[in-house]
Amino acid sequence: MPNLLIYIGTREGIKKVDAKAGRGKSNWPVGESTHIEEDVFYILVYLQTPSNIKSNVAPEYFVVSGKEILKENLIHSWEGGRRGIKYKDLKKPEYEERWDKLGLPEDAVNLSFYRQVVKISFDDIHFLEKRGAEPVIVD
Repeated sequence: MPNLLIYIGTREGIKKVDAKAGRGKSNWPVGESTHIEEDVFYILVYLQTPSNIKSNVAPEYFVVSGKEILKENLIHSWEGGRRGIKYKDLKKPEYEERWDKLGLPEDAVNLSFYRQVVKISFDDIHFLEKRGAEPVIVD
């Protein structure tokens, strides 16, 4: 099934966003059939370990464009045919909390709102995908 994209209205037009989350620092899986699109922004979230979550340690957000993923060769292959993007490759200033890449108006940026949109999409993605939902529109 295709990824559920979030469409965000920005000062530069509509941007396509795909959000992925993980509880481990190893990698975000990228399936063999997954096509990385240059014009999509990927928000990769490290949700933290269960003990860190209980201690209120905030998730870590990485914003990376498909163009950056392809240009910087961020997808690595492991034994057994698995592929993914490594946490350690994204733990850099050019990707950490780089919400500015989305072109949101500076005076209107409410990161907690966008983080909540990402969280909601994770909570509901399975439910929505099973029902063939349309992409979420965010103004």
